[in-house]
Amino acid sequence: MKLIVLILEISLSIIYCDAWLGDQTMDSGDIIICKSTNWIIDVFKYHTLIASGHDKLVHVIGHKNKAQIVEETVKQYLDRNMEKNCHNNGPGSKGRVRTVQDAYSSLEKFKGQSVYYNLLTCNCQHWVEYWANGQAWSPSSKQYGGKKCQAPTSGSKNLLKALFNF
Repeated sequence: MKLIVLILEISLSIIYCDAWLGDQTMDSGDIIICKSTNWIIDVFKYHTLIASGHDKLVHVIGHKNKAQIVEETVKQYLDRNMEKNCHNNGPGSKGRVRTVQDAYSSLEKFKGQSVYYNLLTCNCQHWVEYWANGQAWSPSSKQYGGKKCQAPTSGSKNLLKALFNF
């Protein structure tokens, strides 16, 4: 079984062209996916971030039921994390400028505050997918953002709150 998992991981690395994050070429608005070496469940072994510049990342750092939306340099991220092998998925459907604007909007709105975090219903992927593609969706959990998730989901009260500030 371990051999099969190893072969799968090597195959995914080749398909996704994993490289050390410090060597990645990034443009603002790119979706960056890093493989975690500190994962609990196989499905959730990736951390998703948005490049906000050639050397900056916006992402959600979650623990238990609270998270912070932060921006940090690649060096700060590497110094603090074990996730060093990453791949660049390029921009989402919103395009580079709107993705970064939405990420910065969330960063400002929740500055100094905790946001709700849940591994299944409101994780880093929900936020990045919202910023880049307009839907709070997690490809890993195959779920849209839950009711408590502040990343807006189409058709939810969260989207109305985000659009009309109520």
